[in-house]
Amino acid sequence: MGNECCSRQETIEVPTITVCVKNTQGLPGVDWFPGTDRFLYFGVGADVGGDELFKSQQKKNVADPVWNEECELPANMPLKFTVFQVDSDGKADVVACATLDLAATGAADFNGELPLEMDGNLTGSVLMLKARTGDEYPAEQVSEFADSIDNPKKKALGLELERADATTLFMW
Repeated sequence: MGNECCSRQETIEVPTITVCVKNTQGLPGVDWFPGTDRFLYFGVGADVGGDELFKSQQKKNVADPVWNEECELPANMPLKFTVFQVDSDGKADVVACATLDLAATGAADFNGELPLEMDGNLTGSVLMLKARTGDEYPAEQVSEFADSIDNPKKKALGLELERADATTLFMW
């Protein structure tokens, strides 16, 4: 007579989170020379000693890649996102990293910027992403500001919208 308790296999369900990595802003230009191909991609988990949980498509010759890629990842651990650069020789170099740790903040969702760093130092760049445990992503954080410009000489004023990122406005 066998022990029923030991013969039955239990499956432990790991909670998951759906993450959409949108893009980077202000990414440092590591080892990129005009005329050489530069491919940027992000990976989750590979450089922390474990298996790579997700790898994005490579974006060719862009300063700040836009991925808009969605993946399902474990929700019970900090998620380290690493942006890699691959030159035409096929060698991958780390450009910057960011960590999303919802458990530490007690949040179930996220929609915003994660600061990117390299060797423990902030790079001044960010990884834009959103994460959800439910059916919908949280609303985007909206930042508004008002400004006025005095123009006593009535000369033309410069106003330019960044073409690669329709949310950035330059004034001079």
